[in-house]
Amino acid sequence: MVTTQQVQGKQAEIVREHLNGGLREVTELSEGSALVMFFVQKLGKAAADQIREKIEAIGGAINEHFLGQVLDALQARGFISYSKGKRPDGAVGQMWKVKRAAYAAPPEVAHIDELLPRLIATDDAQRLLDGLNEAEAEGDGTSKAKSKLGYTDYVQVQVTFRTLDELLGSQPSSPWLEQLIKKSPYNGVADGEDDTLRFWRDARNGNLLIGSDAVAGWIRTGLRDQGFGEAVVQYIGFDAVQIQPTKPLVQVALPVIAHGGPGGGGGKGRGITTYEAVQPGQTFSITFRVPTRGFMPPERFVAWLCDYAPRPVRGISPARGKRFGKLEVIGWRDLGKVTDFVASAKAVEDLLSDDAKALRASLQI
Repeated sequence: MVTTQQVQGKQAEIVREHLNGGLREVTELSEGSALVMFFVQKLGKAAADQIREKIEAIGGAINEHFLGQVLDALQARGFISYSKGKRPDGAVGQMWKVKRAAYAAPPEVAHIDELLPRLIATDDAQRLLDGLNEAEAEGDGTSKAKSKLGYTDYVQVQVTFRTLDELLGSQPSSPWLEQLIKKSPYNGVADGEDDTLRFWRDARNGNLLIGSDAVAGWIRTGLRDQGFGEAVVQYIGFDAVQIQPTKPLVQVALPVIAHGGPGGGGGKGRGITTYEAVQPGQTFSITFRVPTRGFMPPERFVAWLCDYAPRPVRGISPARGKRFGKLEVIGWRDLGKVTDFVASAKAVEDLLSDDAKALRASLQI
């Protein structure tokens, strides 16, 4: 079975290299095999130094001796074979070509931290590693464990924010939302005005909500400046934002501008839209599940939020996010590893009903 024990020791080194702008060194046979096979298949025919250059081009590094071991392992299991080929300088040398394709649909990814998880997530990669493990069977007939690739070693982090400007609701009126608003202790500003866009309410407690999809968009957009692809947000868990306004809700009216079409010309007004809004200075917390392997340690993730939240590409406001939704980080707590079941249960208890809490407590884990 795939395990993470073999790679935990190098986690800190990988993170440091990534943050310092260095190359992520590939040292595990499973990582190297998946990556080298990917480039041999992509290139059709390649020399060892050409494979190394391709790995370096996406932010990775691989020792030439280790690369030789990987190529030998792939050749021994019939995935690649020796070949002769002409190099760019005209010299003929030893190269490698695909004998048995490993990937039916190789992904197009620009960075090693995104490519490796995408590769290992495929059934093709699992079959490749299973084939390699057959060649590494111990004397007792058991196979050596393969290192698990991708985003792993999760921790839970609670981050507290304070708004620097307004948050605007985005939900149009509906019979169900009207019922939720009437039951909520936070209402009044938009009563009787069906054209006002509002915040959704939590059906259990009446709190204003910013949905997890809006949080995902806010995180996804921001992580681009750290060199991560948009797919990384799929590996980060987070709550919907729960807001208990400490100041009265206000109503904001803003013009709707129609942008000029292909023929040019400026935008023009299309009327006024009104929004339910939370005033600046509101605090709230979000609990994140963050992978430390392949991504960031918790301190670095919070430091990134400290730098990104006040000046985001797009704010966390559900409506008019290009203008509103700037935040500052005012506190955080490391809630522990997801594999620590006591800490994991503590991190979600606020989300659970009484009977769900009782069931979790009865498990004694």
